[in-house]
Amino acid sequence: MNDSFRRVQKVFLWSLGMRKDDQRQTTSDWYTDTECLVARSRLHRRRRCLAVTPLLFPIMLIIGSIFLAWWDIDCHLLGKTLSTSAIVENMSYLLFYWPLLVLSPTICIIVFVKSTCHRRTQIETSWPAVTWIDAFTNHEVVSHNDIGGARISQWCTLIGYYILLLMSGTLEALDKKYLPMECHTWSATLFIFCNIAELFFFCNFCYFLYLKRKSLERYCGRSVTFIQLNIQHQERCCSMAHDFFRRYFALRKFLFTWLNVVLFCTAFGFAFFLTWALEYSQIDPIPTHSPYETSLDFDDGLFCSKACKRAYVEGNYNAFVFLAKVLAQKTMMALLALHVVRGLDLKYQWNQFKMNVYMATSSAEDKRSWKQLSDLLERIRPDTYNDVLVSITIPLLGLIIGFISGRNAM
Repeated sequence: MNDSFRRVQKVFLWSLGMRKDDQRQTTSDWYTDTECLVARSRLHRRRRCLAVTPLLFPIMLIIGSIFLAWWDIDCHLLGKTLSTSAIVENMSYLLFYWPLLVLSPTICIIVFVKSTCHRRTQIETSWPAVTWIDAFTNHEVVSHNDIGGARISQWCTLIGYYILLLMSGTLEALDKKYLPMECHTWSATLFIFCNIAELFFFCNFCYFLYLKRKSLERYCGRSVTFIQLNIQHQERCCSMAHDFFRRYFALRKFLFTWLNVVLFCTAFGFAFFLTWALEYSQIDPIPTHSPYETSLDFDDGLFCSKACKRAYVEGNYNAFVFLAKVLAQKTMMALLALHVVRGLDLKYQWNQFKMNVYMATSSAEDKRSWKQLSDLLERIRPDTYNDVLVSITIPLLGLIIGFISGRNAM
């Protein structure tokens, strides 16, 4: 069971571009000098060939993201006279939804490159500062010693993520089904496939971050137990507290920025399209066509023909399904991001660590060591006074901007 779970974990990490090399084994114990050199040469060639394979899937997704943007521009913005509402709607896709699709594979590629360069230069560098890259390289995402309940909880979380993905993917395919026959081309099918693949990668990336948070929570419990058993050894306790702080601060530093970006973009998209739908529902109670007033002069594009562009503006698609698809995608992204962080901030984890340490060591006989440890925890605490306010303000700002844009997209 554990072996199969490890294989699943390796495949999962490989799909994110984060699989690490296995522990290297020396060959000098069972080979002669000549055979050892040959074996090492083969091993090095194999590692060089396999080193870049984790990058294949993220790179393919970035290429797919470029195709998504190109298809949207070609079919909706090029080769025809556009109204202001058409420009605002498509720019909202390109500025506030498409970046979220390309963000996850880009982060994975950056982490892979940075961690690889760090392994090559770590002997020459001094003790590094805490960066967000450390959140992806500090510790395992899955503990092989998890009890059955924890393992079941992790699988149920992944299933829940995929259920939301299935709903969004179904609406994406249903939306393209209502397109006119002139738009049922290979490029439209490829658009659906790339969009669902991007959402699938986003779900996997969120699940990876969720496992990172759970791993930090487990390490919090182990750190408190270690400090409780070694309160007389001041250096060990301080070292453990410093190590937990580094892991916590690295993960929080990344999740804080990532969560605010996701919430701002989803809040904007949610408010924009919902306001847009309410505005047009006053004109047409069942908006089943595009309300844009455009010229009937069209040019053939790379992915869309004249007939397809004409069918778009003449209203042969279901706007209700389109709206449901957009809102489902925004809701899925926002819910997954909030679940990953377990709220708006990861500050609770540091507060929980301090409280558990205080309660576990308050009855220690060595009061001097306890006092020094308490002073250390108060001294190294992160500056997070304004972070909660920022986490609330940014989504509200996205809602306000989306509401104003939706009302003006007429």
